[in-house]
Amino acid sequence: PISGFGYLIPPKTLSNALGVVFDSTTFPGHNKNPNETRLTVMIGGDSNAPQYIHDAIQQQQTSILSNIALETISQQLGISKQPSSVVTNCALKALPQYYVDHQHKRYKMNEIIETHFPWLKLIGQSYDGIGINRVIHNTKQTVQ
Repeated sequence: PISGFGYLIPPKTLSNALGVVFDSTTFPGHNKNPNETRLTVMIGGDSNAPQYIHDAIQQQQTSILSNIALETISQQLGISKQPSSVVTNCALKALPQYYVDHQHKRYKMNEIIETHFPWLKLIGQSYDGIGINRVIHNTKQTVQ
């Protein structure tokens, strides 16, 4: 199996995928045998994905999405062997993605909250950073 957690794909590469998670390493307890490789390829996103990918996700066209996933791992990881199985799930709006003016909107929102609702604190991926580590860090900062 491939070692590590996985990786994110920078938008400037114009890849049809957002990233790859090495599930067989991240969740080894789910492996059926010690030599298998399980991968999750995240496809879509709000910004760079062509319209046909958005359509395939919305319509849950699993054959198109599976082909994109297989092309991604072939091109980026050099894995060309056909997998024993492919499972395609569509998780619409699963990852928060910030728009260009996100920081400005967040700043304005925080000004209003500090002025009118000083007891209220907002924490989460939608506000201060994507990823569980960031959320935990911000939560600890807030309660101290």
